[in-house]
Amino acid sequence: MEPPVYFSLWAKTDTTGESHQIHPLLYHMLDVGCCTLTLWNHALSVQSRRMFSIALRVDESAAGNTLAFWASLHDIGKAAPGFQRKFPPAIAILQQLGFTFPPEAPMPAPHGIVSAWALRSLLTRETGMPPDEANRIAVALGGHHGVWPTPDLFLPHSLKSSDKGSGLWEQARQELFRELLKIFQPATGVQLPSKPAEQNALIALFSGLVSVADWIGSMSEHFHFTPDFMPPEAYRQHAMQQAELAFRQLGWLGWRSEGSRLSFAGMFPATPTPNPIQQRTFDAALDGDLPALMILEAPTGIGKTEAALFMADNWLQRQRGQGMYIAMPTQATSNQMYDRVVSFLNSRYPTSIINAHLAHAGALLASAESPRVEGIAQDTPTEEGSVRAESWFLPRKRTLLAPFGVGTVDQALLSVLQTRHFFVRLFGLGQKVVVFDEVHAYDTYMTTLFERLLRWLHSAGSSVILLSATLPERTRQALTRAWSGCDLQLPPGNYPRLTLVSGNQSATFPLPSPQGRELILSPVGYTPQQIAAHLGEMLEEGGCAAVIVNRIQRAQEIYSAIREAGDLKPEYLILYHARFPFAWRKEIEERVIKLFSKGGIRPRKAVVVATQVIEQSLDLDFDYMVSDLAPVDLLIQRAGRLQRHAQHTVLRPPRLQQPTLGLAWPSEIDGLPDFGLDTYVYDLEILLRSWVALRRCPAIRLPEQTQELIEMVYGDRLEKEELSEDLRRELLAAAEQSRRKNLEEIAQAKIRVISGPDDEELLTQLNEHLEEEDERVNEAFRALTRLGEPGVSLICLYQTVQGLALEADGRGAPLDLNNPIQPDLVKALLLRSVNVQRKNVVRYVITYDQRPTHWQKSAALRNQHPVIFDPSGYWQPPGADFSLKLSRELGLEILKTSQGRVT
Repeated sequence: MEPPVYFSLWAKTDTTGESHQIHPLLYHMLDVGCCTLTLWNHALSVQSRRMFSIALRVDESAAGNTLAFWASLHDIGKAAPGFQRKFPPAIAILQQLGFTFPPEAPMPAPHGIVSAWALRSLLTRETGMPPDEANRIAVALGGHHGVWPTPDLFLPHSLKSSDKGSGLWEQARQELFRELLKIFQPATGVQLPSKPAEQNALIALFSGLVSVADWIGSMSEHFHFTPDFMPPEAYRQHAMQQAELAFRQLGWLGWRSEGSRLSFAGMFPATPTPNPIQQRTFDAALDGDLPALMILEAPTGIGKTEAALFMADNWLQRQRGQGMYIAMPTQATSNQMYDRVVSFLNSRYPTSIINAHLAHAGALLASAESPRVEGIAQDTPTEEGSVRAESWFLPRKRTLLAPFGVGTVDQALLSVLQTRHFFVRLFGLGQKVVVFDEVHAYDTYMTTLFERLLRWLHSAGSSVILLSATLPERTRQALTRAWSGCDLQLPPGNYPRLTLVSGNQSATFPLPSPQGRELILSPVGYTPQQIAAHLGEMLEEGGCAAVIVNRIQRAQEIYSAIREAGDLKPEYLILYHARFPFAWRKEIEERVIKLFSKGGIRPRKAVVVATQVIEQSLDLDFDYMVSDLAPVDLLIQRAGRLQRHAQHTVLRPPRLQQPTLGLAWPSEIDGLPDFGLDTYVYDLEILLRSWVALRRCPAIRLPEQTQELIEMVYGDRLEKEELSEDLRRELLAAAEQSRRKNLEEIAQAKIRVISGPDDEELLTQLNEHLEEEDERVNEAFRALTRLGEPGVSLICLYQTVQGLALEADGRGAPLDLNNPIQPDLVKALLLRSVNVQRKNVVRYVITYDQRPTHWQKSAALRNQHPVIFDPSGYWQPPGADFSLKLSRELGLEILKTSQGRVT
């Protein structure tokens, strides 16, 4: 059999050796089509296949063949002079065969745009697909490198003859199309869904599917260059074998949901009986229509995480979905939750190979130190069950493709920002159960993104579980509206409560209230010295106390004041905040958990001075607590770490038997509070409303008063209070400031977010190609999941007599940052990273960029900046208005160049 003319067209080249090799275009298109079919047959869940089949209105086998055929067409735009001229040795060969090469014009069109242009007519002419539907499939395929081409880019007048070619080029594209049509045998008469949300969800998920298939189909270690001709059907059989082998080796072919459900006792044998809140939740939500939205609002410490895991696993198995993602508010809480989820998966699926990932910007940093991954196999097949993180999924753009993941909410939010391959992340979240913890922690900007994400998750067939201890009513209503796409009017319901939106039904269920307790609110002086003296008095008989403050510098000052008071053994005075190098911070966190967790070995007398790092998701128990005034919902969160476990009651000193929260009230000026620098951390209006809500409360009862307090601060109940004219004016001014800030945050979010699935013009929206990683890019062009001061990550090193070192005592010396970095050293460097958000520090570090060349080429070190301290831990950058001091005791201090710390 003579090879057809189009066989000489190339798709991939290898110019590394002496002889240049090519991989024919036909073969690459078959590789990607076979990868799509392998994904369909062996990796996609039953529910994912069902969703595609229903959307295309064909049976599963026909749907798989159709998607494989469409995917194989993705590079048909390479059958054009604009692309083929990129490999000069091929030009003469193609010219001999009759292909012409018009003079090259400036700014040639990318091949994805040529693919979209060619497929608009080919799909209609060769398969009878309606033009508007052919256009949508063409756009999806034209965007396989990450961005859907907008219609203006592939109109006839937009493409030059040097881009697309004519004559034999058109014939080659048509023959390639027909050959692939014959091989994959797609369904005939396929129609896209008529509803915009269903059609856009199909297009987005299909776009993600094609990108994944193209990534794997382009891996030459699995699809070797094959320049010699073989009949297309014979090559298809070869490509199918290679695809199945590739997916197996890359870790795609492990766990799949089989529909098996387990009892609560089977999942959690240590606590086999659900508590009343858990049981009521299961009774109401376990067997409703899917996909569903569930919002569980209940106090800390009642087992919301276990309830969510049980519900998520049951929903996952009922629907035979794709997996599960647990989204946490911070990297620290993600790291802690990852441990719990890995333990849960090992217990739940003891005979399965589970691919589970930690997904956030610092995941590699966490895995460099933590024992959580030491026992996880890396791409090593085993007959026994295990939880492991397959390496192909490690780049953050791919991490959500793994069936199980724990990470920050930011990784999920990136799926609705105008980034390259946002639809790959959507594809990764589709048909999963996604759990979002601590949803009350989102600000206006994040909430705007989150509401768009909820709508997309619903359209993508994903069920969602939201957890919160303190959710304002208006936020609950807004989230259900975002999910459903319509204006649901839910009855309020008393706290604790369960909200369920399932199918066409929505309901609010009251939950049994756990035993309440009275929390004494005791005023405490604000200065570090006053707090130190107060603790000395309160802990005279012993006891374990936490001091939680709003800013790192204040934590350092209070710690120093307590140390100077001399009332504690040094080993039982602990400072815990986010500005320690990671390795040190991890040691501190482990020590805090060892001493103050449920099974901790409690000292007779101890104090932890901390920032918000212990506010969420840590199961800690203190006898007494002092806190800065903060938004009331966060104060309730903090109080959840106060006398949390009953078994410690007998150990508490008599004076500390009653749960008491000492509030460090801000100073007042003319009867109004002065929040100082705390207004850079929290919204002024919310701080002021929280102050008003609590100023006359000697005690509160929780959880009975939780809802009342939340609505006083976030609802309209405060307006009914009797207030002085000065205070009312201050509140109105703060409210106006907050309103303008919120409007600006909403506007910023709308600039960056993709259109919703209900938008008929989704595919025509311009993608801004927002940058995900490069901190030097202007904020307007960055894929921000949070607004706020930008930060820089510093790698803390020391100049010692032994040379440049990892530690002040010379360990790790001599380092040469100009040499290529070995993997072990990368991990060692990351363990010494610390993030700084102070404006002048960030500006200086980015302006005077000292990153070595090799670091800029490393994904792990690309955005890390070395800072070299002297052996005493001091760094004075030339010409700067600050200096840095690093110590094991206080962490990183930011000092003025004159004297003292920055205020």
